[in-house]
Amino acid sequence: MCGRYYVDDGVMRDIRRIVNGVDLALKEGAIRRSVDSADMARKGGNLLHMEIAGELGISEESGEGDFSWAVWDGDICPSQPAPVLFGAEGRLVAGAMRWGFPPYEGKGLLINARAETILEKKTFRESARYRRCVLPARHFYEWNLSREKAVCYQAGRPTLYLAGCYDLKEGENRFVVITTQANETLRKVHERMPLLIGEEELVGWLFDDEAAEAMLRRAPAAAEYEMEAEQLSLFDGV
Repeated sequence: MCGRYYVDDGVMRDIRRIVNGVDLALKEGAIRRSVDSADMARKGGNLLHMEIAGELGISEESGEGDFSWAVWDGDICPSQPAPVLFGAEGRLVAGAMRWGFPPYEGKGLLINARAETILEKKTFRESARYRRCVLPARHFYEWNLSREKAVCYQAGRPTLYLAGCYDLKEGENRFVVITTQANETLRKVHERMPLLIGEEELVGWLFDDEAAEAMLRRAPAAAEYEMEAEQLSLFDGV
């Protein structure tokens, strides 16, 4: 599962870089192939128009936000707002959404959805098909059976991109993190981990339904961990 992750200013800089298209190495043809052209024409979308819209904060209408001045530094916990990348009218947009679908049929706050069954579950399937998003993070946490906390990361990738989906709940956009089986390394800590999306796969996850479904079915991504007491200065200066 994923019950907490960490965002800092470096992650916010990567969000701004990606949304503004600085290092997103995509040409017009590749972008256009990643979406249904008829649907885009019907919506009047333009994938080359990548921007940050609106004001930062939880919007009752769209959840979009302006991150040009935002500072996000600390753990993101369930029920809290978090920075999110998502598609809106053919654009790659950064915004803020709250983590967790409201309690349902006696269950507590729904914060995760399983990749293996998400397209079958009534609670999540429409969101997974039509409202996918990405949660940028520096690292995420998992706890072992002894309740010891592990800091999980990908070597060589300072920013992780956790797959998610969202829906309008109680007047605001709210998201869940999609999880998959843990890889061989993280399985020593917990049997589940977030579904991780590479930076080069962001457009595919957000706009290409076939590519997104394939990502839901693939083997878990490589990731490593350090127990909190052992990490020392692992992330210092990153």
